[in-house]
Amino acid sequence: EHITKRQNCFPIWAAYASFQRDHGSATSACKIYLSLLSSVKPSSLRSGGVPEMFLELATLLGKSKKASEKVKMSPDTVLGALATQLSLADFAKESGLNRSQMARRSFQKVVERALSEGSLDTEASVTLVLAAAKFEQLDGSDRGALGICKQAMETILSSSSETSGPALTRHTLEFCERSARLVLSLKSIETEKAQSFFALGLQLFPSSPLLLTAYMRAEYECGAVARLEKTLATLVDDERSPTALLALLIHEGEKKHYKVHHSFEKHLGGGFGQSCLIWRAYLRYLVLAGRSDQAREHYGRAVHACPWSKDLLLDGFGLLNEHLSSKEKVQGIKAAQGKGIGLHTDLYESILEDHVRLLE
Repeated sequence: EHITKRQNCFPIWAAYASFQRDHGSATSACKIYLSLLSSVKPSSLRSGGVPEMFLELATLLGKSKKASEKVKMSPDTVLGALATQLSLADFAKESGLNRSQMARRSFQKVVERALSEGSLDTEASVTLVLAAAKFEQLDGSDRGALGICKQAMETILSSSSETSGPALTRHTLEFCERSARLVLSLKSIETEKAQSFFALGLQLFPSSPLLLTAYMRAEYECGAVARLEKTLATLVDDERSPTALLALLIHEGEKKHYKVHHSFEKHLGGGFGQSCLIWRAYLRYLVLAGRSDQAREHYGRAVHACPWSKDLLLDGFGLLNEHLSSKEKVQGIKAAQGKGIGLHTDLYESILEDHVRLLE
């Protein structure tokens, strides 16, 4: 109904296609994208959310051979049309070799233009660089895909070091994490090269869980455990990254379980004493380790250290529910009220109370 009324509203089309995709119908999602993108004017190919829809369509076609055959469209054709700013129909008419060369030359210019400012500060620029890398992957060049991602990362990093405070925006983070996912999907890339790429990303965003996970995975596969420990320790000491500390604790727990408790105490007594994330992880670790009495004792320390954290307070009614006395739970509720933190109340319960109050 909404699509019928708003033929040119791209977000509605994208939402409808995503709904179909999430419900297992890749072919329907592809048809929805094609019905819109086939009519998009060349001048609009680089604006709004259009590039993202081209990339999403190409990704769906690449994952589903069945969908690609049913809609009679290949993923490289979709990305080639985006790069050259030709309609899907016009680009599809080009010969196979010529299409590939045209798209590659166009994407080179697109990437140069997107990186000319030293950063990726728009959604469109992020998507276009990722589309260029995806095209290389689809064209059988994993090395080329990694090269584009690495070029962008190094450009951003160089710009960051040359200025006093470059804008590492949400778009930059989005690129770093989405490019990391793409690099993880490159089957023929040596683990060592992937590791160096993830390390670049961590220089920009040391607290990104996705980049940390990808980096740790690569280091494990390389067998570079000592280097991994050194990197994580540096991130913890220099960046004060709670995420890096959790990664370090997970790593220690796999081989040196006895050190985990000591490490938690050491860092909570130091620079991470007011990190509710680390306190919550510590309490969960103690409960899972069967040390519920200690968890109960440290819960009070945690609430005292981070009195503003609603999540931490609520851990007393969730994680530690079976281990706290009724008196302690009442004290927890009073502590929450004293800090001006309201515990969640069901919406319908509140409405019912209002009706009762009116009747009275």
